[in-house]
Amino acid sequence: MTTDEIEGIDPSDPTGRTINGLPLPRQHACQLRSLVTVVDGIESEISGHPVDEIFSILTRRLTQGTPLSFAGVWLSDPDGGTLRRDTWSGRAVLKPAPAVVVDLGRSTIGRVMLSRRPLQIDGKRAAAEMLVSWGDSPDSIKAFLGFPLVRGANQLGVLGVLSSRWLSEEEVTLLALLARRVAIEVIAKGLETNQSLDSEISRPEPAKEPLTSFTSRVTHELRSPLTSLRGNVQLAARAVQKGDRDRAEKRLRAALASADAMARLLENVQDMCLLERGELALAPAPADLTEIVSSVVRRVVDEGIDRQHILKVVAPERLLGLYDPRRIGQCLFNLIANAVKFSPPNRVIRVQVEREGDYARVMVIDEGTGIPEDEQGRIFEPYFRGAVIDTVDARGLGLGLPISLAIAEGHGGRIEVRSKVGRGSTFTVRLPLVPPGEAGP
Repeated sequence: MTTDEIEGIDPSDPTGRTINGLPLPRQHACQLRSLVTVVDGIESEISGHPVDEIFSILTRRLTQGTPLSFAGVWLSDPDGGTLRRDTWSGRAVLKPAPAVVVDLGRSTIGRVMLSRRPLQIDGKRAAAEMLVSWGDSPDSIKAFLGFPLVRGANQLGVLGVLSSRWLSEEEVTLLALLARRVAIEVIAKGLETNQSLDSEISRPEPAKEPLTSFTSRVTHELRSPLTSLRGNVQLAARAVQKGDRDRAEKRLRAALASADAMARLLENVQDMCLLERGELALAPAPADLTEIVSSVVRRVVDEGIDRQHILKVVAPERLLGLYDPRRIGQCLFNLIANAVKFSPPNRVIRVQVEREGDYARVMVIDEGTGIPEDEQGRIFEPYFRGAVIDTVDARGLGLGLPISLAIAEGHGGRIEVRSKVGRGSTFTVRLPLVPPGEAGP
């Protein structure tokens, strides 16, 4: 989305701080961070919810801790000429208009739907369409913003909000991306664009074919990092245009993290295909396990996976064996990434490497949610996702652990797990060492 795609924003203004000829207040970093936090929370929360709950979450969260005093979703009626208000949320002093249906060609909401572009205009005119009254301070509503809920040829409706201030270009873009993310989520759950709002919105039936179900899960897992990648690249481009190098670098780092997440997921899918065909190849050669562990930890740090945790590593100087460094690194990376994923922020994650006779032992120890005892025997099954997935913000296809186990066993080793719910988990990888007489210099 470019600047001139956002109606009302003057693309000739190099500062990006005038909208419809009106001055836009200088952007405060804390305001943008606050909105980013709210949007991230919404994106995390809507996953896995039915359509009607998605809209309720969206409107409720948007009016909490933001300058938005009212948020509503209007969905397209089957007649194609009207939009019907489905869900709304707002401050207590606001009273929505009793009419829930608006004309597509003669309303601000309809204008957004027809243009398929975000809109920001003076709020009082739009408020008169949407509200009966807005309390004792009519000047408290400065702007109306509308965002089409559109994905490809699917036009679901419009997200409309009223704000106590004009929003910056970055904030408008952020909300536009959120609207697109919501549209993707809803379409994925089978909402038809011509479906009546009076009819029951139901979730699609579970796929009968395993391939269809798996494809759906892969699509779902890719959706969030792809949306984040696109949004951060767009925001980085705007920062470059404004000469804000620090913000551009920050957004590009975030985009790179999303790209890395997508690459890891696709790598796991590819490796599982190879594993199921018995073609997961290993290339063992003399290698230092301590160095492999060190390189994995550096990668975890470089990709920012551990930024909210305390990572501690204890390892001897050298532990030599016949290892495929890339595959062993993949195995250990999966275990550390899981420890981060299932541990609350600011907890310690320990990576401990020891010699145990003719074997090396690499332990990844976390203080996270733990694994129920009845699930510990299943966590290495392909595609298995335990009950704890629903209690934390954890994505994934359930492929990392079975791939890691196959890599360890392919080296003549194994993986063991000890865990207690609420106390954390310890994953131990045991790998054979080269006998001392064969270790070389």
